Amino acid sequence: MSRKHAKQVKKGKLKMALFFLFVTFFIWFLSKFSKDFTATVEASISYINLPNNTVLADNNVDKVTFDLTSSGFDFLSYKFKKPVVAINVTNYLKEDMPVSLSNNDLIKIITSELKSNIAVKNVSINELNLNLDTIISKEIPLKIVSDITFKNGFKAVKEITLDTNVIIISGPSKVMESMKSVFTKPIKYELLSSTVSGEIEIEAINIKNVSYSNRSIAYSIVVEEFTQKTLTIPIKIKNLPLGTNIKLIPDIVSITFDVSVTNFNSVFEKDFTIACDFKDRNIDENYLIPVLEKKSTLVQNILLRNEKIEYLIFK
Repeated sequence: MSRKHAKQVKKGKLKMALFFLFVTFFIWFLSKFSKDFTATVEASISYINLPNNTVLADNNVDKVTFDLTSSGFDFLSYKFKKPVVAINVTNYLKEDMPVSLSNNDLIKIITSELKSNIAVKNVSINELNLNLDTIISKEIPLKIVSDITFKNGFKAVKEITLDTNVIIISGPSKVMESMKSVFTKPIKYELLSSTVSGEIEIEAINIKNVSYSNRSIAYSIVVEEFTQKTLTIPIKIKNLPLGTNIKLIPDIVSITFDVSVTNFNSVFEKDFTIACDFKDRNIDENYLIPVLEKKSTLVQNILLRNEKIEYLIFK
């Protein structure tokens, strides 16, 4: 017998041995896993068909264990893929009553969800009480977050304006109760010297079942060059007793403020009112405190040059 022929014979015997080994293992596998076993199985719970405008509240049961009698093949499949028990919530709704499932209800659901030829016992939940939360909508104030610097001599004429100052948010009632305001993502500019506009995203909270009427909002920032202006304003006296004559020293107050170059010639003394209340005078040192009671809407950073006004009383 040649060496080549001997190798072929040896190789053929090895293949035959492996074949019989495979057949033996296969027969053992079928025999072993076709038998019924009883073991504890853990399944995930999925809640389906919830009532309109409701969501699952926190802390609902999401797992259940039970003793299962079934073939080894079933247990093998559950080993690779955890079973899921779907509970149709609508089937257990009762008017003005919480959703509740008894132990028998759970056994029926588990049995129907898995296979008809299995036996389910010892379910870990005696009674399942489902907590639902209502979806509500609420108007929430929108607050601007900004990080802006201006070129020297330039300022924003007014506060940043948004398309809307509120946003409608929908979500579980318990979540909505705690929501007091919503912020924008930061509006960022460096050395700004002209009017700008754009859109900025809302800083959305990462909570399930919460939705926003808008995820971004339009804004504008009106920017102009500013300069300083000084005016002299006469002082008015309030609550002066009848028959009392006083002399103010001085009887005018100089004010300095920032105003845009565009509006420089549109601001006048009549746009301001400064008054001293005689009732609030300092009797020991004979002075009054000037208070700015009216101002122009076109100015910023008003500074009164006189903090005290002395006075003389004439009898």
